[in-house]
Amino acid sequence: MALLRSPNPIQLGYGLAKWFSLGLLFEPGNYLDPNAVRANGVVTLALEPRFYLVNKDRFAWMASLQLGGSTLRIDEQGLTKDQAVYRGRSFGLSTGVGLYFSDHIGLQLQAGT
Repeated sequence: MALLRSPNPIQLGYGLAKWFSLGLLFEPGNYLDPNAVRANGVVTLALEPRFYLVNKDRFAWMASLQLGGSTLRIDEQGLTKDQAVYRGRSFGLSTGVGLYFSDHIGLQLQAGT
């Protein structure tokens, strides 16, 4: 069984209203091959509208969508070098809370699909 692993997402967002922000998600990662004979990489790029269900000075509860695409590249390392590239749409939902210690420093905890 193989799975996709993306441990380092990068998210940028810009607040358009107190209840809404628009962001960009860039999530690189690896496809974990059980035989460990393939070099590979996966990248997801998505637009991320985020809605603030509660938005106070030091606390926020958020819900967001991720609408974009993913690319998986697999390089076969055998007698001949083969490469396969797979592309598709991606969709995700998430929710989370933000705890802010000052105007510019805080901690966000999110869970999503």
